[in-house]
Amino acid sequence: MKDTQQITKAAVMAAGLGTRLRPYTDHLPKPLVKFQDKPMLTSVLSRLERIGIKNAAINIHYHADKLKQWLDQNQDNYHVPLDISDETLGLLNTGGGVKKMQILLGREAILVCNSDTQFADENHANYLKNMINSFDPRIMDFLFLVCQKEHMLGYPGKGDFCISKTHQKESRNIGSSSVLYPLEMHQSNVTQQCNIAYNYVNTGMYIVHAQYCKITPSGAFSIVDYWKESAKRNRLWGYMYDGIIYDLGTMEGLTLCRAHAKNT
Repeated sequence: MKDTQQITKAAVMAAGLGTRLRPYTDHLPKPLVKFQDKPMLTSVLSRLERIGIKNAAINIHYHADKLKQWLDQNQDNYHVPLDISDETLGLLNTGGGVKKMQILLGREAILVCNSDTQFADENHANYLKNMINSFDPRIMDFLFLVCQKEHMLGYPGKGDFCISKTHQKESRNIGSSSVLYPLEMHQSNVTQQCNIAYNYVNTGMYIVHAQYCKITPSGAFSIVDYWKESAKRNRLWGYMYDGIIYDLGTMEGLTLCRAHAKNT
């Protein structure tokens, strides 16, 4: 029987330097850069409330004072209590940042959200709710909301994942059309040799198993190594999203997505 423990806590990744969004981030933290006339963080916090998140943590480092000031001034506009994960003494990278926030949130399975991803349609909340309800800690270390490369506008990469052909039979139908798949990760040192097409990308929304904070080291480290290790053990899964997603992490992507949003 599936473990149906509800996930009600989330971690917002907001500590990065935002170097690919300069000059906007010369004087602002990336989450406060505007998209559709409001800071990116506004949409992230609204999204968490819509999908039933009850508590969240946000990490801060670059222009930390400006981010804290914005949170204080806008606390009446969002209704998800936020714990501050302070990294002003030193960035913990993706892995350490997630671990610290997971500990702050009670060492439970959590939803992780990047601050520079936005959705083009309102139906995304239903997808996220379904993904959260689909997380099975018995077989999953990570569950990603993924989409095809062409559906993520502004994405500058070559792809992150492919569906595991070896374990595709383990895929699960969720509802009428959505499917969960075990994933394989892009391995740059072997991709050219095996000619695998990595057609799916990380949308910046994923669930982390409760055990993550117990098995990972202290200090700064990348979470990507743990994604790869989980993929090798067939414990990295993807929940497919078929809408349009905006990747706002680069100047090129931000410009493209602003134009698309204006014309739709």
